[in-house]
This record gives sequence, C-alpha cells and structure tokens, in this order.
Amino acid sequence: MALLWMDGFDTYGADNDAADAVIAGAGYTRAENLSMDGGTRTGRGMAVELASGAVSSQIGRIRRAIGTVNEVIVGFAVKVEANNFFTVCNLLYDNLLGTVTTHLGIARNAQAGISVYTMSGSTRVLVGASAPNCFFADVWHYIEVKYKPGSYTVVRIDGATVLSTAGSSNAAAPQLVNMVALTNPDFDLSGYRMRVDDFYICDTSGPLFNNFCGDVVIHALMPFEDATPNQMSAFGGGLGHYTAVDDIPPDNDLSYLYSNVSGHVEMFGVDPLPANIIDVLAVSVHARAKKDAAGTSNIKLKCRYLTDTVTGDEKPMTTIYTNKHQIFETAPDGGAWNKVKAAAMKIGVEIV
Repeated sequence: MALLWMDGFDTYGADNDAADAVIAGAGYTRAENLSMDGGTRTGRGMAVELASGAVSSQIGRIRRAIGTVNEVIVGFAVKVEANNFFTVCNLLYDNLLGTVTTHLGIARNAQAGISVYTMSGSTRVLVGASAPNCFFADVWHYIEVKYKPGSYTVVRIDGATVLSTAGSSNAAAPQLVNMVALTNPDFDLSGYRMRVDDFYICDTSGPLFNNFCGDVVIHALMPFEDATPNQMSAFGGGLGHYTAVDDIPPDNDLSYLYSNVSGHVEMFGVDPLPANIIDVLAVSVHARAKKDAAGTSNIKLKCRYLTDTVTGDEKPMTTIYTNKHQIFETAPDGGAWNKVKAAAMKIGVEIV
C-alpha cells in the first residue's frame, strides 16, 4: 500500500479541548501538549494546535510510526506564528532498541523560506534552503516533502516546488525512515503556537499514491444514519444505532454498540460531503473499539457502494479504547473514488 496514513484531526475534540489522550489512542506513538483549534484553513472541522514552551516537556509533538521505507512522501497544512527559525516536521529512524535518529528536519527560517537540515550529534547541518519569502507566519500553507535518505529531498509549498536538493541523511542511522513527527521543538519560542491539519504519509511502493498528492483536504464524515445490517445492541445514544457512535470527541463508555457474536455487522450512511469538494482521492474507515474481557477479539472495517462491499484485514482490540483504521485506495466497485461514490458509500464494522 502506498497511502500509509491520513488525518484531518476533526474528531478529537471541540475548540480548546486538551487532546493528548484521544489522539494517542488514534494510533500515534507520541501525542503530547496538544489542543484542538477551530480556526482551520477551510472553515470546517478542526486543526490540532501544538504548544511551545521553555523546556522539552512543554513542547507539542505528534509522532506517527510507519513501516520501514527507503523513501517517504509527507504532506500537511501548517500555520506558525514565529518569524524566526521554526521546525515543523522531522523524518526519523527508530532502531527499535531505544534510539531515535533525525534524518531530516523541515523548518521555516528567518527569511520566510524553507530550510532542510540533518543532524550531526546535537548540531543541525543545513542540507538546503529555498529562496526567501515563500513560507510566511500567520498564513496557512500546505507543505509536501519527498525524501529518500542519501539520494534527494524535494519540498513543495502550496503545490509549487521551492527546494530540490541532493539527499542527505544522518550518518548515525541506516538510510531508512520509519517515523514522521510534526513537532514544535524550539524551546526559545515559548508562547508561540503551531497549528497542523490535513496530514498524509505515502511511500512509493504501489501503483497509486506513490508521489505527491497535492494540496489536499481531509474531512471527517461521521455516521449519519443506519444503513443495514445493524445487528449489534446499543447502549446510550438515541433513536438509531448511529447515534451511539457519532460523538465528537468520542464519549467512550457513555454510548456505544456491542456484540459477542462473530459475524455481526453494523453499517452506516455518513454525513453529506461539503459542497466545495471537487474530487475524492481515497477513503479511510475508522472505528474506536475495545474488548471487555481477556481473549482474542477482532474487528474488520467495511465499505459499501451500491452492491459492492470491501472488507479490510482483521484488527485486534485491547481492553482500552483505541482507534482502528482501514484505508481504501479504490472504491468498492474496483474503480477510482469520486464525489458521487463517496457521497453514497456506507461504512461499517464486523465482529470477527
């Protein structure tokens, strides 16, 4: 699979909510000093705000682990407040023995341009920089980075290539990437905020999503109606099973659907698409779930369009709530997604 992750941060809380725990439960390996912000670039949904502070423990960070790859493509919308050097993203290698190495850092520099750097010990080493005046404070920009350690780095802002340079890498680690961090790590910028939205990660392994996706928006569509079958039992909520699983932020044990029967399925229609959506590139179906006792408990995520249904891999559950996701790069009929198919799709979950 080439599309490894996408997140619009729309379902983790309301404006000003502290969001560390719920974002960590969505599958991020690190999520700290985060809150939600309604000042998005589209006026819809939420962005995530990363705090800054005088010491490391006060810094906002989001870190996503991926399979180990030798080439990675990352995109995200970002808005920073500071007018001096300000790191926004790090591409990392974890040796799985306790050492995490920064291969590449992407930063806004004091000339309102992009700087990319690697590390030599604790010292930043400049790899390349864009022309000035392309990355402004207090403006939403869409940043995309394509990076192959030791080979090349390409950075785009709002669809335009601003930097293309020979790739560099940290000599302390293999030329591989297995984590992506959105981070606000500049300790001298206490009080400055960084907001992030519409985050995707790809590799180059498959026939689809193996290059820049462009300036994309990732919208969350919540369950809006029951779509049959609806075979589980409901606790809490109102009329219709969907009302037990449509809460933002998730309310965990206050309302939910449950079943102990293998093969039980719940399917839902989703919120209407925003009118200004032009096209749909991919769909990711998510469920926040837990098991209530020891033993094996799995779910599969599903997507249906008209008479065609696709079912994802088995996802194991734990005894605390965690998010499970399945990316569907193509529509259930085998063709490309489009706005019509996404508007009519049904999503759901199966007990295994």
